Amino acid sequence: IRAKARDAKRVEDLRQLQTALEMYYSDYNHYPVWTSGCLNASGSPLLSGGAYALVPDYMGSLPKDPLPNKYCYYYQSDSIGANFKLAAYLEKDTEKSQNDAGTASSYYEVYQGPTGSGSAINIDNDTLAAAMPGYVPPPPSWACGDTLTDDRDNKTYATVLIGTQCWMAEHLNYGTMTAGANNQGSDCPSVAETEKYCYGDTESSCTSDGALYQWAQAMCGAASCNGTGESQPACTTPVQGICPNGWHIPSHYEYTALERAVCTSGTCATDFPYDTSTTGWRGTNEGGKLKGTTICGLYPCWNSPNEGATNSSGFTAWAA
Repeated sequence: IRAKARDAKRVEDLRQLQTALEMYYSDYNHYPVWTSGCLNASGSPLLSGGAYALVPDYMGSLPKDPLPNKYCYYYQSDSIGANFKLAAYLEKDTEKSQNDAGTASSYYEVYQGPTGSGSAINIDNDTLAAAMPGYVPPPPSWACGDTLTDDRDNKTYATVLIGTQCWMAEHLNYGTMTAGANNQGSDCPSVAETEKYCYGDTESSCTSDGALYQWAQAMCGAASCNGTGESQPACTTPVQGICPNGWHIPSHYEYTALERAVCTSGTCATDFPYDTSTTGWRGTNEGGKLKGTTICGLYPCWNSPNEGATNSSGFTAWAA
């Protein structure tokens, strides 16, 4: 609520500044010349010039951003004062900031002219952010294909978009190693209590190859589900299991959607039906599109001849 109130004040302040600037223009036939700057920047050399020429004849004082140690109101004119642009960072009102006429999507922008029309001065997000005192821009939004960081232990994994689904492209390595002779549990309260197998009972194998899990441990004791078919392959309540936060164990039908996404036979719907009774070999070369192409001699690898391997999906599957 407080952020929304601050955004409302920012929009109103910029409108008042716009009105004052138009009044100034009507008297001098140009806008105050200031090629870039924060109106409330500490130590600004333009305290008696630039936009400050608005005070006191057109405004009693220049408004400041409600969080002046972090944000500012940004004013920029061209070199002769024929055009100007005002901008303010909006914390919550993204609809207003993105639907104005500006080019910087995180900022509410106002141009010269009573209706905010006219020849725009382009200011991008990076330029505005750099002008803000103490401002740290938010991290870029995550997209499939970017590296996934598991916030439970800060391990990182490659991801890949196949069709409309985002998949991890590396084996998970989460939990505490237990000897291969032991059964794993089915609880996942913490990394210390989630059990994993490593090849040769050696932790370094998990580091290089990922871990192995029994089904009950992978599911954290939850029941399996199939999804609801082609219209909704995922389970109504997806099972996170041992997956990183925001990820889940694929349902039976999500695997079907994956198979169809890499299928090019022209009969994919019948090759890979949404049912739980189809058995036997299905499809043509879908497996080859999902697996890595390296033949042993290098590592990781598949034994020769690794038939049909193209890895055209980018999934890069290796044998467990």
